[in-house]
Amino acid sequence: MRKRQTVQPIKGGKEDFDASNARVAATLDLQDLDVLERAFLATCQKIYRRDSGSTSPFENFFFSLVVRVESGRWPTPDEVASELEEFREDLDLMRKWTRSFLEAYPEPPAPEQTTQTTIKRPAKARSARKAKRKAA
Repeated sequence: MRKRQTVQPIKGGKEDFDASNARVAATLDLQDLDVLERAFLATCQKIYRRDSGSTSPFENFFFSLVVRVESGRWPTPDEVASELEEFREDLDLMRKWTRSFLEAYPEPPAPEQTTQTTIKRPAKARSARKAKRKAA
């Protein structure tokens, strides 16, 4: 009779991803940051929050390099060159898609502004009304 083998969990699932992120986040030292470090982290945060994949080419390029480093795989020049080529392709696609979108959906014309005309009464009529009110 064969001995049953224990099933090993599949690596790379959401739990591993969350655990990995938690480990990296725990290494962040927010104490005694100088202005330069805070500015750098703020810029990284801005890039991270703007990233939407291939529809944000630079952000996707930057994010992909950071994720490599985060996972312990520092990129080689060839890998950076490959990521750079993908950045160029994504940028060209976004330009093409943007032109196509703007051609299909041009800016609507601005609504016509209606001007309200107010009728001013002559100064004499206003003075006469004020005088009537005082007398009443």
